[in-house]
Amino acid sequence: MIENVNQKKYHCLTTECSSTKQTNLVILVSTLDFVNNKHKQYTQKYLYYCFTLNQKRFRKKIVSQETFRKYLYTLEKLKITDNYCHRKGKQKGSEIRYTLLHDKKECNRLINNHFMEEKEKSFSIKFKAYWEKKQNKSENQNKKILTKNTYDKYQCNNNNKNNNIKNIEKRENHSLIKTSKESFKKDKKNKKNKTRHEKYANKCEFKSTNILSLISKLDTNESNKINHLKNYKRIELECKNTLTNELEAIVFPIIKNNYKNPYYLYKFNEYGFFNRIVEYFNGDKSKFEVKDGVIYKKNMYITKDFNRKRKDSLQKMIENVKQELIKKHYKQEDLDIEFTKLFDKYKTKPHFILEHNKYKDLSRFINYVKNKYYKVETSEETEANNRSALFSIILDRATLKYPSIEVQEIGFKVRNYMRTIENIEWALIKDNTYLYDFMDRLKNEEYMSSNNEINTLKVSNSIP
Repeated sequence: MIENVNQKKYHCLTTECSSTKQTNLVILVSTLDFVNNKHKQYTQKYLYYCFTLNQKRFRKKIVSQETFRKYLYTLEKLKITDNYCHRKGKQKGSEIRYTLLHDKKECNRLINNHFMEEKEKSFSIKFKAYWEKKQNKSENQNKKILTKNTYDKYQCNNNNKNNNIKNIEKRENHSLIKTSKESFKKDKKNKKNKTRHEKYANKCEFKSTNILSLISKLDTNESNKINHLKNYKRIELECKNTLTNELEAIVFPIIKNNYKNPYYLYKFNEYGFFNRIVEYFNGDKSKFEVKDGVIYKKNMYITKDFNRKRKDSLQKMIENVKQELIKKHYKQEDLDIEFTKLFDKYKTKPHFILEHNKYKDLSRFINYVKNKYYKVETSEETEANNRSALFSIILDRATLKYPSIEVQEIGFKVRNYMRTIENIEWALIKDNTYLYDFMDRLKNEEYMSSNNEINTLKVSNSIP
């Protein structure tokens, strides 16, 4: 009994845990015990879901997935769990299982013991640091007490005035030195900032004498000014045979317009102006035009006309396809909406429709329209469909009601009846008005007289 009293007992309840990490580890152990008993195989996502449910149950803050993985690693480090992880392959996932090496109570006891030991270690480190500081202070105070009484009283009183005068002089000299140093540093910085691009210009040895005065007037940073100088020097090296006046007339207005963006004249910028200037001075000047200090290619206007022609041909082709679909009895209103969308989509890339033998965009669009919208029937087609439907309905009902009469005779009578009607309406077919009218006429003996003439009425369903 005495041995049991001396042993440390740490409860596994989450309320008695000192830190949030300790509580979360205890909760994780309980979740692992539950999941391992219930499932033989599971994923880390499912385990995290169970862990969050347990946290909500104990009214704790939900932890992120990264910290959850860290908790699993700490349990393995404390030798509480054995983590099994087998990767199946790229984008195939992995097989995972976390087995507890001890019972649930024993695992909680190990966690609590670990955190108690850490707390004791941190307390001992803090206490040692505090004790060393206190000892150092006491030693320094003892030294000061010994040095205080080394001088006599009269010696200290005589030297007080002299010491005060010396201290005042020292302070004044120190302040003067400090101000002079600061002013010297400021002057040095200003000189550096002023002469930075000027020094670079002197090193480059430009042909033109006006470039430095132009760039010094620009309201930009020193780095932008230096980049402008670099760009101008590269242009001079590429265009060696050209005169400086011609270069200045074209390059200077570009620098003024783009003083905050020196990248516009950068050598390796594909969309910049550097390559065009070099082509203008080294190549044929007849291919270019200069307007307000800017170089334009003459081919740009040709490409615009070419794009207009392509758009016109696209519009014509779309109208032709639309007219073909209208002939096939599709609604014009629906087709107008769809074909305007098609033109807006392909006006920047018309070759996908113009070259319909190569690309399948137009055929896909036509199939889409045919599946979305139904055909509109003409008056002749609707009348023919209504006549065939009426013929089949009356013939079926009459054969069932009068089985003694032959089918051919009934069909002949139905045709004679339908010949009397000029326009057959679908609403009257639904109401069975035509059917009841025919059945009433069959009862009368006057109508029973059959004609042997052949009926020339066009009917889609052939009589058996």
